Amino acid sequence: MNPMLDSRRYVLNGVLNGIDTEEWDPAKDPYIAKNYTVGDFSRGKAACKAALQEELGLPVDPNVCCVVCGWGGVGGGDDVCVMVCVL
Repeated sequence: MNPMLDSRRYVLNGVLNGIDTEEWDPAKDPYIAKNYTVGDFSRGKAACKAALQEELGLPVDPNVCCVVCGWGGVGGGDDVCVMVCVL
């Protein structure tokens, strides 16, 4: 696989060294239903999952996986799929 990826390196992009933890911090994120930290993430993530299910008109059920996928253009018109799975 490495030779194939290496041959296409000029078109590949990725996240180097993880994410920006200041921008993507669930303890401070104003766009999620309930903020949470590593100390209380189970309740926080469960509340966010329930809010997402409700917002999408789905039955609120902690035992199902929610998958949200959307298509959109990026910069030069390339299509991209963004998928989020909330367990």
